[in-house]
This record gives sequence, structure tokens and C-alpha cells, in this order.
Amino acid sequence: MTRDSKDNTSVGANGHPVSRRRLLAGAAAASSAMIASPAIAQANPEVKWRMPLFVPKTVDSVMDAVTDFTRRVLEASDGKFQIQSFAAGELVPGGPAVLDAAEQGTTECAFTLSYYSFGKDPAYAFGSTLPFGFNTRGQASWLLKGGGLDLCNEFFHARGTHAIPVGNSTAQMGGFFRKEINKVEDLKGLKMRIPGLGGAVLAKVGVVPQQIPPGEIYPALEKGVIDAAEWAGPYDDFKMGLHRVAKSGGGAEELFAARGVAVVGQLALDDGYVYFPYGSFGPTEILRVPKGGGAEERVADVDQTVSAIAVDDVAVYVITGTDLVSIPKEGGPKTTLASVPGVSFGLTVADGLVWWTEFAGYDVTLYKVDPKGGTAEAVTSET
Repeated sequence: MTRDSKDNTSVGANGHPVSRRRLLAGAAAASSAMIASPAIAQANPEVKWRMPLFVPKTVDSVMDAVTDFTRRVLEASDGKFQIQSFAAGELVPGGPAVLDAAEQGTTECAFTLSYYSFGKDPAYAFGSTLPFGFNTRGQASWLLKGGGLDLCNEFFHARGTHAIPVGNSTAQMGGFFRKEINKVEDLKGLKMRIPGLGGAVLAKVGVVPQQIPPGEIYPALEKGVIDAAEWAGPYDDFKMGLHRVAKSGGGAEELFAARGVAVVGQLALDDGYVYFPYGSFGPTEILRVPKGGGAEERVADVDQTVSAIAVDDVAVYVITGTDLVSIPKEGGPKTTLASVPGVSFGLTVADGLVWWTEFAGYDVTLYKVDPKGGTAEAVTSET
């Protein structure tokens, strides 16, 4: 979030006031002019902003995005626009205080998840994530192509900030519990670290949501101040050590951590198993694990990274590389159902057909294909 305040302006070379919200765009435009006109670049003033983070700097998945963002701004401004990041607790505490700092003008900007401010207004949740909401690709599509970011910024502008999406930590799964959860009644009175709308949903079944900054989750769980916690995903959860103090983990998270790498792509479920792709960039295994726990099983290998996965009664469907492929659950040859040259997301099976959405340039197209044979058909397309 960048600060946008009417009492926080400077005067530009043309005599017009320049707000901090406009400054980032102005710096980018100036950098283009610098390449052609060095003299103009030399006249640009240096700008230094402070950016508190909602996490400690040990959280790799967030810090990669922070570092990339500040580097890009610095390069675009020919080194004139410097943004210094501060871990949670250095300038302000974590949680909602991070966004409060930008809204109140204590700092020039903030790097955070807006759902931490859910307690002030439920609409803050839409700026980050929702229970049963979009996956990573769907969220990006809504924000950047579906008008979502414009809607969010109508809300944020009224509170003095402007939002810029900077990365996505993918879906957050399950949690870690100090005791086993076997039925809904086990959740009653459970003190769980879970912010935002997710906490409000679990409160309906008896959970007592707790707002705890990331840097305080481990000690709170270790000392029994809370009974359960969710944080991010397998990589960061296990790096934080939640599995050491809460032995009843989120099932699939335990398996994924044991594999030693982050899971690429999505999960797919049938009546008995959770299916997932395992691998980084390149050859990937399709694995499954019983929902109730147990040993993992290899379903198949594919030659390229898997970007989406779905299942029905007889097959697993994956988009791997630029192909949509069908893989029999119980063994057998793989079948290429369609070519998927664009960026794909939202793979699912319904009404006996396989459906997916694909980006190609500025066009977004919904496709379907009969897995028993036939040609892929475009159902609808938007630009």
C-alpha cells in the first residue's frame, strides 16, 4: 500500500502539486525519459520511503517479493527512488498496524495483507484472499483483468492508500493443532491463530480466532497460549517449526514438508485421495495420498511442470507444458486431449467434460473437451 494524502504533497516542475500516490508512476515515467535525456535524469530528486512489513525478514516467500519490488523501483528510477523495508516490529507491530501506518501517514507505504484489517471493515478481506475464494491464477485474473483491483482501490483510496499487487503466496491449507480434530465438536472453544474472514468463518463452528503477528505464532503455540495456528503454506509453516510444537498437522502439509520442496500447482481430490504434482521446473511426479493419512503413491510421471490438476472417477487430468493430458488413475498410457499454448488456470471436470480457462495475449477463453474423444471447443472469450 502506498500513502495517498491530500496534506502530503509537493510541487512539481510544472507548478502542480504531486501527491505521493502519483509519485511512483511519475518515477517510472521519468526513468524512461532518463534513458533518452541524461540531463533530465540528473535533475530528478532522490526519494526515500520506509516500508514496514507484516512478517519477519526470515519469511522467504514474502521477502523474495519485497526484494524484487524494491529493486524494480530502484532500477526504474535510475537509483533515485529508494524503498527501505522494515521487518514486523521494527517500525510498527505486525498485523493491522502495518496498514494503519500507511493510512495514518506514519510511513509512506506498507507491505501487507489487507485482511489483517478485517476487524475495521470486512471489505479489507477482498484485497488479499477469501475462504473458498479464488486460487492463485483466479485471484490474479480478477485483480488484473476482471476489474478487481479497481474496485479494491475505490475502497482503499477512501482511506488514504493505493494498492499495488506484489506477488502471491498461493493457497493456504489446513493448520497445526495441539490436539487431534476428529469432529466439528472438537473445534468448540479452540483458540486458533487465524485472521480475517477465515477466522470469522471458523467462529461459526465454535473456534475462537486469534490475531497474532507472524513473529509471535511459534512461541504462542509452543506455550499453549493458542491451541492451533495457520500461517502460509508447507514451506514457510515447516520453516517456522509449527510441526514441532503441534503434532496434529494439516495432513497434506506434513506429507509435502517430508518431500522437502514446495508443491507446484494445485491439489485435486476424489472420494479417497488427495492428488498433487511434485516437482519444480521440469519433470514432475503425479502423486496421491489417502485423505485419512498413509503412504504416498505415484500415479505417473510427466516431462514438464504441471500448472493445473483435476480428477474424476477414472482419470487424473493435468496441464503440463502446453498440453492437457489424461492419466488413468490405476495405470495405463497417457492421452493428450488438447493443446494449451496460453497461460492456463481453473482446470476442472463437470458434466463429463474437462474445462479450463486460458490467457493468450489480452484474450481470456473458456474451453471444454470430451475426455473420451473429440476436439477442444472454445465456449466463451473475452478481451
